Amino acid sequence: METLPLFVQGKSISLIGNLPHPLHWIAAEDYARMVSKSYQTDETLNKELYIFGPEAYTMGEAMKIYADHTGVKVAPMSTQMLAALGALTFNAEWKGMAVLMKHYENWGEDGSPEEANRLLGAPRVTLQEWLKNLDKSIN
Repeated sequence: METLPLFVQGKSISLIGNLPHPLHWIAAEDYARMVSKSYQTDETLNKELYIFGPEAYTMGEAMKIYADHTGVKVAPMSTQMLAALGALTFNAEWKGMAVLMKHYENWGEDGSPEEANRLLGAPRVTLQEWLKNLDKSIN
């Protein structure tokens, strides 16, 4: 969830690419708790765990919720446009972001969070709760 503000440029949030697959958004608070607990739990050693947040939204849905809450507007941009801008300006971050967003255009999440949730406790913070906490940290 903490990545959403990184897409804000001025008074708009950039929706890069056509991202049809829902993603399970997770708050850093939940992720940090789970990672910390994994270091204290022998049963997690040498395991690949899939950590999913409690709710699934497409990138566009999550950005719209964020935009409605913060007063910015959603501004779509193709992955090709971002890649071209990155190449023209020698901006490696933009080029890398275009590659990542192109990946998410083509593929959704894989794996199951069941084992991680059983071993580490399921994530609890919803996007709406995270936005309320964001408001508290700003004020």
